[in-house]
Amino acid sequence: MAINFPNSPTNGQQISTSDRIYTYDASSGRWDGKTTSIGADGLDSSSIIGLVDSAYVASRTTSVDFSAVSSNILPDADSSRDLGSPTKKWKDLHLSGNTLTLGGIKLKDAGGSLKVETDAGADVSPGGGVTLYPNFASFPSSGNTAGDFGFDTDFQAVYMWDGVAWQRMSMGPQIGPRYTTTPEASIVLSTTGVASTITGVAVDDGGFPVTYDWDAFRDSSGTAILYDSSSLPPQITASSRDSGVITLTPSTNLAHEGNFSFRLKASDGVLSTPAISNVSLSFITYVTVDTQQANSSNTIQPTTNGTLSWYNTNSGGSTATLYLPYGGTNIAPLGKRYIEFKYISTTNSTYGRRAMIGVATRYYAEQYSSVVGYSGTATNVAYYYGYNGTKYPGADAQGLTSLVGGDVVQLAYDTDAEKVWLGKNNTWSTLSGDPGAGGAGISVDATAGGVTGYSLILATGTGSSYTSVWEAGKQSSSDTYAYPVPSGFLQF
Repeated sequence: MAINFPNSPTNGQQISTSDRIYTYDASSGRWDGKTTSIGADGLDSSSIIGLVDSAYVASRTTSVDFSAVSSNILPDADSSRDLGSPTKKWKDLHLSGNTLTLGGIKLKDAGGSLKVETDAGADVSPGGGVTLYPNFASFPSSGNTAGDFGFDTDFQAVYMWDGVAWQRMSMGPQIGPRYTTTPEASIVLSTTGVASTITGVAVDDGGFPVTYDWDAFRDSSGTAILYDSSSLPPQITASSRDSGVITLTPSTNLAHEGNFSFRLKASDGVLSTPAISNVSLSFITYVTVDTQQANSSNTIQPTTNGTLSWYNTNSGGSTATLYLPYGGTNIAPLGKRYIEFKYISTTNSTYGRRAMIGVATRYYAEQYSSVVGYSGTATNVAYYYGYNGTKYPGADAQGLTSLVGGDVVQLAYDTDAEKVWLGKNNTWSTLSGDPGAGGAGISVDATAGGVTGYSLILATGTGSSYTSVWEAGKQSSSDTYAYPVPSGFLQF
């Protein structure tokens, strides 16, 4: 088809045909032609719409009714599209199936309870809901999942499985078991290894069963050390429990002497009620002088500060030996024992040092027999005489000096070996030797008259009325002796 171009066109002037558009370019002096297809440069939106056959388009498209979708809705690629956004959320999601898959986790409707499973089918539910049981005895001991709940309809109590056992949960007022038998407040363990028992009996006012356990602690240089049945205090070597009766077997090692606080715990499954006992192991045997004791003019009077006043009230010079403990029970502890006597002061320096400290055969001492007096029989008595440092009876030299203020008289004995050792200021008698180093000792009968043991001799000298003050033994387990306790001997 012939095209008539103007003789004098202007730059950018266009001429259209049925299929092309020609534009005049003044810089080159020519017309440039382009095909007129949809979307080509140079056509406005109205020109493009005019080229579309609307009837054809309508015949080739279908509208979607989102109130009645008749097919699955799938994204064009896996994990590529969202349903809603953080700022434009869908309101409710209604599903008829019983499983909702979130990544590798499946949320399921398990008969009205939520169940969570992995892709492999493992149950990882946070709790299996609450299951009703007629009583606690019917609760299953296996096949449970940590977090499962059970309700005891008998006692109206809720329990949770902790992975090992059912633990009762608290409901209502917080009232723990009540003790009907309370453990003793103070327990003194045997030094011979004989077991001691601590007994507590408690009831739960709601009728729940009560179980028992225990723990303990002691202070070590300001640090609390905790103990239980798997980690025992040094004072005990074994423990056992039968309900609320705890049996403790004590150590016989002198180095284990000490105290600890013992706590018995009675539990109803929710609350525990404690009961505290102080348990002590002391290898000190206390010989208590709690009242004035006298034999003739020789008297011992306890004071308020723990010392003993020994005095003689007969200026004529006569006296009689006094034994401690006093009377028909005046037996000192059996076995291998050690004690110290410290000379504090006197009202008469000449006669105050005439103290007699040692042991006598128990059988004769209880009768105040002359065979264990000042001039008694050597096989039934042995004591240090402060006047000149000799051993009596017999005034035998033994390498010890006479008594002066501040001196410490030492006494050790062994009722099994029937031996006695005397010393002063950590110097031992040449007659007895050092008990801790295998010294031979002085022989004194400990089995006469069919009774076993010694009595302590505590006596003042004669010649004037006077009073002397002494410290005898230890007043408490925290006291210390002036000198080391001989190896193998117990202090008292």
